[in-house]
Amino acid sequence: MKLSRGYTLVEVVIVALVGTVVALTMVEVFVPQLDFLFFSPQRTRIYQAGDDLLGMIVEGDDKARGLRFAGPLSAGASAVTAASADALTYTYLTDTDASSHTIVLTYDSVARQAARQIDGGGAEVIPYYAAAAASRIVVDRLENNSLGSPAFFRYYDSSGTEFSGTPVTNIYRVDIPIQVSAGGGGVTGLEGQAAMKTGVEIKRYTT
Repeated sequence: MKLSRGYTLVEVVIVALVGTVVALTMVEVFVPQLDFLFFSPQRTRIYQAGDDLLGMIVEGDDKARGLRFAGPLSAGASAVTAASADALTYTYLTDTDASSHTIVLTYDSVARQAARQIDGGGAEVIPYYAAAAASRIVVDRLENNSLGSPAFFRYYDSSGTEFSGTPVTNIYRVDIPIQVSAGGGGVTGLEGQAAMKTGVEIKRYTT
């Protein structure tokens, strides 16, 4: 009768090493594929949402001009007429017919959304597609202002000193630091976030 022989310690170690090499190879092959299939599209979507939001605030769109085009409506007036940590109102005149416009930008920390109101109309979430619950896109304040309070808008005077935004005639530059997040926690909707910041000088802040 032939007795079965057990594995030696050397054989067990060799098998463990081979298994480790195979596992590491699989990780190196499949992780990039997983990143390409799930993580990369989510990151792209987040960055696009942040770019769209900041672009609409600074440059504007076909509905209204952005903060970069802010200008006073009359001599002695200010381009920015109201300013707080989460809200900003500015005016501008069109070049063609000199018609006046008033834009109100607000941030809602509960809904975690930014909105824009044009000439007294209803407030609309920007970018528009972030309003849909299915988008799972939310925006958060990224920084505190000089007072230590969370701020969607940060204000600076012509010397570069930050202040609360009062008086508005001193506002020379506005910074908008945000964090955009998206995802529902599932494999195909993984959470992701991007920190973004832009600033714009109010070059025609008073006349």
